[in-house]
Amino acid sequence: MDEISKAEVLSNVLDAIALNELKDTICNNIVEEFIQIIDTYLEDTPQRLRSLSNAIIHGNAKTLQLEAHSLKSSSAIVGAKKLSLLCKQLEKLGRDGNINDAVLLVSQAMAEYVQVEAALQWECKVQHS
Repeated sequence: MDEISKAEVLSNVLDAIALNELKDTICNNIVEEFIQIIDTYLEDTPQRLRSLSNAIIHGNAKTLQLEAHSLKSSSAIVGAKKLSLLCKQLEKLGRDGNINDAVLLVSQAMAEYVQVEAALQWECKVQHS
């Protein structure tokens, strides 16, 4: 995929404003700090997604709410706008005790994370060059 089409794909997955805020404000334009935050997000998110699935399996609305809240916030920080919005919906379902409606949203969140992971890995690669 060439750079222009790659950038177009990424813009549909990552919020450039949030990503730039992370780079500029939070990381003070220090590439290593930016990459460390992204790496931590990429390491933690699969477990959080598994926790969301397990919360549904075990009927634990409180865990669904708390895990979705954490993932909503961390996803927003790294610019994963759609994933953050899905987690916001999951958080509300957990708060309302509506676990059955969460199954589809967790599947969508997992699928979205695949896109986010690829986009963030590409972004880290760009920062290294």
